[in-house]
Amino acid sequence: MTRAIAIPILLLALGLLAPGCASVPPGARADAEMTPESYPDLFNAARDVLTEYRFTLDRVDAARGVITTAPKRTAGLATPWDREQSTIGQSFEDLAHQHERIARVTFEPADNPTRVGVEVVVQRVRRPHWRIETDAIRMSTHARDPLAIRAGVPTEYREPVSEDRALAARLMHRIIERAGLPVPADDPQPADRG
Repeated sequence: MTRAIAIPILLLALGLLAPGCASVPPGARADAEMTPESYPDLFNAARDVLTEYRFTLDRVDAARGVITTAPKRTAGLATPWDREQSTIGQSFEDLAHQHERIARVTFEPADNPTRVGVEVVVQRVRRPHWRIETDAIRMSTHARDPLAIRAGVPTEYREPVSEDRALAARLMHRIIERAGLPVPADDPQPADRG
């Protein structure tokens, strides 16, 4: 089968699988009330859930009530085993652009926590001086500035492009489940990717 036929068939097949992606009902929240007694269970559950979603933990600080992750790259449709995308649109965006997600779980106030929250930031990786060849993408090149390299200027940078509230809500729901606590009745349950 030629590449010109195989790629559209692959995209169509992935599009048919898209309804299995996660969806978050309107009103799903990425924060919850908690009792100070449930802090150890929720903290451990948050760490376990982030690891379950294949995030690399960057900062785990139980004394200050914060867990953050290192940036996690994904290629959307090209990496169907990653569960970060909540919609088919996100899967296409992550395929077209190099996106990374950073998750942060906070317990507030740190000395006697009564609230837990999750936020997920989507960053886009930019590489300046990329010269795209219009005839054949594999012929594209990168310009290099020797003075900038000697000065230690990074050859790529990241910029936040959005918050992923849908993933944050799914993580929050999974953390509460994992801790063995009841899911608040007023909070709709987000569906996980199937």
